[in-house]
Formats: sequence, structure tokens, C-alpha cells
Amino acid sequence: MLDGQGMFRTYDLPLAAYLEEQGLMMHCVLHEGRGRGVFEFFDEPGREKLTNDWYSGQDPVASASAFWQRVRLLKRRIEMEIMNESITTSKTQ
Repeated sequence: MLDGQGMFRTYDLPLAAYLEEQGLMMHCVLHEGRGRGVFEFFDEPGREKLTNDWYSGQDPVASASAFWQRVRLLKRRIEMEIMNESITTSKTQ
């Protein structure tokens, strides 16, 4: 989904990992409750084609192990965002 400011946002963890593996620049990971992360990318030329290829199964990952390592790293980024958010919340109370 586009946010109207040149950013592409997705909740889809495997898609986010795939886009990063394809070289798209991630802007940030945001926590949006219940352990859910939102991955925000700069919307670069070619992103829409990559997204369509991912969902249609037309563009396989080059390396399964590198792809799953990227998924694990993104999960960790969500966990870190949740942890940082809880620390910030506890300091303000």
C-alpha cells in the first residue's frame, strides 16, 4: 500500500524480505500492536513489478537460505521495535 508520500508499506514479512533481497531500501519498521510490524520502503521504480512478481510466483528467490535469514532479521527488527516502545512507555509513566 502506498502512503501518498513516496513510501510503500506492507505487513507481509516474506514480501518485505524479498524486496530487501532485491535491493529496495527499507525506510523503517514500525510496531502496530499485537506483535505486528509494518515495513516501510522508499517506493522506487520497479517496486510494483517486484511486488506483482512475488505474489504471482514469477520471481523466485535467488538463495533460499539468504531469504530466510532476511526473514529472521526482519522478525528481530520487529521485536526490537516492540522492546524500544515498551521501554519508552515505561519511562513516561
